[in-house]
Amino acid sequence: MNPTESAVWASFIGDALALGPHWIYNPKKIRRLFGPISRFETPPNGSYHPNRIAGQFTHYGDQTLWMLDQIHREGAFHMSSWKARWQEELLDYDGYLDSATKVTQQALQKGLNTASESNDLAGAARIAPLLLAPNLLSESARVEAARAQTAMTHGDAQVIDAAEYFMRLTCRILAGESMNQAMAHLRGRSFGDLPLEAWTQQAEDLLQMDTTKALVKLGLNCHMEQCFPSTMYLLLKHGDDLQEALLENVMAGGDSAARGMILGMVLGARHTLAPLPSLWLEQMEKTAEIQVQLNDLRRTQQEPSRKLEFPNAQGDMLAARLEHPEGEARAFAVFAHCFTCGKDIAAASRISRALSKQGYAVLRFDFTGLGNSDGDFSNSSFSSNIEDLIAAVGFLKEQYTAPDLLVGHSLGGAAVLAAATQLPDLKGVVTIGAPYEASHLRELLKPAIPELEAKGDAEIDLAGRSFHLKKQFLDDIDAHKPEELLKDMRADLLIFHSPVDTVVPINNAGNIFSAAKHPKSFISLNQADHLLQKSADSQSVADMIAAWAGRFVE
Repeated sequence: MNPTESAVWASFIGDALALGPHWIYNPKKIRRLFGPISRFETPPNGSYHPNRIAGQFTHYGDQTLWMLDQIHREGAFHMSSWKARWQEELLDYDGYLDSATKVTQQALQKGLNTASESNDLAGAARIAPLLLAPNLLSESARVEAARAQTAMTHGDAQVIDAAEYFMRLTCRILAGESMNQAMAHLRGRSFGDLPLEAWTQQAEDLLQMDTTKALVKLGLNCHMEQCFPSTMYLLLKHGDDLQEALLENVMAGGDSAARGMILGMVLGARHTLAPLPSLWLEQMEKTAEIQVQLNDLRRTQQEPSRKLEFPNAQGDMLAARLEHPEGEARAFAVFAHCFTCGKDIAAASRISRALSKQGYAVLRFDFTGLGNSDGDFSNSSFSSNIEDLIAAVGFLKEQYTAPDLLVGHSLGGAAVLAAATQLPDLKGVVTIGAPYEASHLRELLKPAIPELEAKGDAEIDLAGRSFHLKKQFLDDIDAHKPEELLKDMRADLLIFHSPVDTVVPINNAGNIFSAAKHPKSFISLNQADHLLQKSADSQSVADMIAAWAGRFVE
């Protein structure tokens, strides 16, 4: 079992194990009712969960299961879908409804998009399934989703910040850091309103004390000022033993379900489930259902190339393909293809796939009206290409994580240079055989220009294919002034160009280099043709992009 799945399983186990003694605040009473807990228990009479039996979940676990199922249904996590699913499930839910759930549900029923003011850590406890969402593949994307899902029901800033902390802690452990390394790294960071240093110190001060006594001293209730330090104590003291941590947690009492789900996620990412009693998975009512969902999501995550689509500014759906590496992506990039080409042209597909093998996730897409994208090509322009690029970046930012790189081939290179000035967080821009000015296309369109000027539109033959163009295309490319754009670009720039390029002469690379500010680099592609038809040329470009970008994306 891989560590990510182990984190999800252990989170569910943490909740199911806490069901019986949940919200019993007297450790002696827990021992009297259940003895030393070693298996799932049915809640006693008078419990907050009177209609639940051993092996089922508390309301925390139920909501987490709904989230996992929604991710499984859509093959992705979308906050709007999750919110709708959450409301739908609550209509006939027979489990306990806590204050945060009831207040949020009532507000949504009134059309208000407001959460409760609850300060319960439980709002941050249902985040483990986000680790499996195929569209949340980076730490930043998972953190954003964890914060959003928590804020849906818990408006308290500390709870939302706690969701970020525990998600980052889990991601760092999944990335190979030890518990001590991950905690030390995060301890130096600010997490908004979360007093991480003070609460961690509270836990550390009691590490020599018996666990139950220490947790009673730190506090057993749901609220952040007690539940967070108690969870940190369990992670610090029992971080080497998942089973011991979960059992010590439930024997102490209080809101052991919220603590248990977080303990399970963090420690499950560090350990496999092998040391846990097999009876626990056998007893858990939803084991078979969860296993099917995890299997399906694993297969989806392992797909190296995924078909996607996203809307542009006009609402047309643009066809795209994401080439994703195995495991975590070092960074995300967007590839813009050449004029009238398409995302599946050899250079675009080869470079994207080669970059994915070196750890980069690359989204390539068809501009409006080309390939499998919707829209009318005759109504497109260089400006609409730029808008499509901005839409692609926005799509990645919303569904995955914001891209660090833009890569553009030929006219796509001119487009990424223009788009970069609108993307202040961009780290790098790469051009391949790009014209300095978009008006370079006038030479390519020269046979049709008289008809375009006279009639306003014309048919033009390019590479054996016929395209319908309007005069607005000419007017638009003439309006773009590259020298103004380049002087405002702040991202690192890498320029590729072949000295024997007969479509876009080498002097264009010189003009781009001269107009751009440092940091900037130029690499000659020797005998490569404009379309990089030799696979070795595409591979070489990908290798050099990966090496160059490696300086600033990690």
